Amino acid sequence: HILTIDYLKHVSPCLLRPEAGEMHVALSAAQYVRHRIGFVKCSSRLSGGSFVAQIEIGGGTFQCTVDTGASSCVSLSRSAAKRVRRCTGDEPRKLRQVGVNGEEICSDIVAADVDFCGTHFADVPILLNDMDLEDVDGYIGLSLLRAFDMLVTSDELVCRHNGYELRTDLLDAVASAGV
Repeated sequence: HILTIDYLKHVSPCLLRPEAGEMHVALSAAQYVRHRIGFVKCSSRLSGGSFVAQIEIGGGTFQCTVDTGASSCVSLSRSAAKRVRRCTGDEPRKLRQVGVNGEEICSDIVAADVDFCGTHFADVPILLNDMDLEDVDGYIGLSLLRAFDMLVTSDELVCRHNGYELRTDLLDAVASAGV
């Protein structure tokens, strides 16, 4: 099942704890205050009903939608991808995605260092897409978000690194080498 940010805002305040497999909805004020300790403000900006958070990727700063329905770590639009300054690893791998409306997106998969909500990650798989987006630079998906507990209210997203590892292997089976 996909937990959309829109749904989470409607049952807020709510707490997602991926490493524990827990979701708590409609927290009382006392529960919210108790859980809020140790969390870092991630976003209070919304675009299209979703939170938009700042993330540093490969030496560049980006504004990305927090997308609990996306399986990848991070996906950047064509214009944003040009601002990534440092990538690591071998030649980029390729991936072709078909969206729910039949749109095709071709992506290069590179690795880059990522800083999100006060936590640094090395060699994170980044999808550099061939299409542009409106209003945001890209999406932050569950493969990265799983490393954070998330406390959601109707107007704020706060996160706390939980020590859970990123999922960096999801693209291995579907990516191809070369052009």
